[in-house]
Amino acid sequence: MGIFRFFVCIFLLLLSSSSFAVDTDNDGILSLSLEHTCALDDTGVVCWGSNDYGQTDVPSLSNPTQVSLSLEHTCALDDTGVVCWGLNSDGSIDVPSLSNPTQVSLGNYHTCALDDSGVVCWGRNNYGQTDVPTLSNPTQVSA
Repeated sequence: MGIFRFFVCIFLLLLSSSSFAVDTDNDGILSLSLEHTCALDDTGVVCWGSNDYGQTDVPSLSNPTQVSLSLEHTCALDDTGVVCWGLNSDGSIDVPSLSNPTQVSLGNYHTCALDDSGVVCWGRNNYGQTDVPTLSNPTQVSA
């Protein structure tokens, strides 16, 4: 079933040009963007593909548990919090102060995280994508 989900994600990615994450039978996480891919394995985060903006140059991470991609930047969740690298479009990799983040999700030019205060978003806001409305106990974020 894992390989089927993988190909469905690739098909959807090609249709929408956004990014997807797939849990491959709890063996690891695979995250895809239009031009680069990252996986979370026993060694940490591994990325490959287009590296025009340093989006596959994985920095030192401490016990990463999640990786999320956009076209030009990448973020991971590790023991230190949210760590982002690649092109800094409108502040998309300038991580604000977060309180115990549990999830990170990327749009093409913005980033969102779920932490103890709720959903926090930063980066480009030309369509209101970082203006988080009042939410009641959010449990998941998807940019």
